[in-house]
Amino acid sequence: MKIGIVGAGQVGATAAYAMMLRGVGSKIVLVERNAEIPREAAHGLRP
Repeated sequence: MKIGIVGAGQVGATAAYAMMLRGVGSKIVLVERNAEIPREAAHGLRP
């Protein structure tokens, strides 16, 4: 199952991380207007 999360700020990134840890879905997609936010979250650069 593919999961889409709109907004990659603190809440969206935390939700994606929790789903990843639980093994929910085969793909998790973060959608954000500012392209840098999800990229930084994916690389662990955002606190």
